[in-house]
Amino acid sequence: MKNISIRLPLSNLILTVCFLIVATSCVDKKIKSYEKKDEVNLHETAKNHYELGASIKQQNPRKAIEEFKNAIRIDQLHLKAHLEYIHLMAEQGRSNQVINEYRAKIKQHPGNEIYHYLIGQVLEETEDKIEEYQKAIQINPDYYRAHLSLGNCYKVKGEIQKAVYHLKEVVRINPNHEETHRSLSEIVYGEQAKITEAIHHLKEVIRINPKDASSYVNLGVAYSEQGRIEKAIEMYEQAIGINPNLFEAHVNLGLVYSRHRELDKAIKVYQEVIRINPNDEYGRYDLGTFHQQQGNPDQAIHHMREVIRINPDFLQAHYNLGSIYSKQGNPDQAIHHMREVIRINPDFLQAHYNLGSIYSKQGNPDQAIHHMREVIRVNPNYEKAHLMLADIAYDQNQKIDEAIYHLKEAILINPYSISAHYNLGIIYANKGLIDKAINHLNETMRIDPEYGKGYYSLARMYSLNNQKGLAISSLQQAISLVGHEATELLKIDTAFDNIRGDRDFYELLK
Repeated sequence: MKNISIRLPLSNLILTVCFLIVATSCVDKKIKSYEKKDEVNLHETAKNHYELGASIKQQNPRKAIEEFKNAIRIDQLHLKAHLEYIHLMAEQGRSNQVINEYRAKIKQHPGNEIYHYLIGQVLEETEDKIEEYQKAIQINPDYYRAHLSLGNCYKVKGEIQKAVYHLKEVVRINPNHEETHRSLSEIVYGEQAKITEAIHHLKEVIRINPKDASSYVNLGVAYSEQGRIEKAIEMYEQAIGINPNLFEAHVNLGLVYSRHRELDKAIKVYQEVIRINPNDEYGRYDLGTFHQQQGNPDQAIHHMREVIRINPDFLQAHYNLGSIYSKQGNPDQAIHHMREVIRINPDFLQAHYNLGSIYSKQGNPDQAIHHMREVIRVNPNYEKAHLMLADIAYDQNQKIDEAIYHLKEAILINPYSISAHYNLGIIYANKGLIDKAINHLNETMRIDPEYGKGYYSLARMYSLNNQKGLAISSLQQAISLVGHEATELLKIDTAFDNIRGDRDFYELLK
């Protein structure tokens, strides 16, 4: 039997080949579609394992570990699963097991940077971490996670320049990495004092996240440091616009206003501060201080009392209350609060001084002396305490030598002390030591040539010393400075009896 051959026309052959090509192409596409579908399914499966592990890690960490391992088995580069796995294993004291697992992975995949990065996450010693992150970067110079971790390691070590370098690499590779911009702003502002650079990174944070109110606050602080007050105020107001209850924004805004003596605005802002946190002792204190500066003592007292209610040992609130009550002529309350200051801090110099002054005015020299001596104990060079002790010794106790001692101490501390020289001159005059009196009164006039009272006292000494010309010239100076007051005294002051018949003296009385 003969083979029968069927000869097809050439056109039919071409059509057949085309059909086969098309058919083969369709099959390939279908296979690829199935592969893609399988890949999607694998990713979805890995995701499901990860999410299950994340949901049960608190209640059942061992089961969660298995789920994270399942996710990693399906998707070797599932970073979140790796990190959760590492964390849970570390909590169970199995960090060495994890390290060994990842070192085995590195042998299998020596060109994969992620395993060096993950080992770095497990290791505890900073130097060991740094070594692994550097290995990751050697494999992939653009692996920003390794740069980020390396930057943080150097920050911990205090190697700020290296930290900044690696963090800048992060934002070079990933310009939208918000946290790194924030971290850079903190480093360059705090450690390197590069305010302009800090501003740049804060602006980047805001570009990435326009609703980040805290970054507006930090930007306001930076502008304030630059003296750009209007910009600072604008930033604080923007922060408040985003979050009306952002405590730091109100505080900083109020402080800006207070520093520029806009106390009405500062008070208004700080009312919001205590609305947000009524028990914020520092906010209350600042508000009370603003009222005090503005001349509203009752409001100042109210807020200072609230501060003490919140914190009975708030020293400065007690001190301010004592000062206010003293000015109001309420010595009992002033004494109470100044004593509270000393209870909290026995070495608070100004409280001792104020107490001594109050007791001196009350005619209680023993208590006054006690507190002034406490001032000198804390600060032996406190001129005003010596002057006060001299006044008490001379006026209340008639202890002239003790007064002289303290006035001399005041002059040793401050050779330009007008009060010390003048009072010492008067004491020497009363003791009949005219030459010494003249020396100290002349020193008074040298320090302050406009001190009319000093010229008058000096004229008295010259008159008593029969130095008529000097007495007349000193009187002329006194009259030119204090006028009628001096001429009235001249009429009755017996110190001038020696020169009363002098023509020049007579002319002074006209």
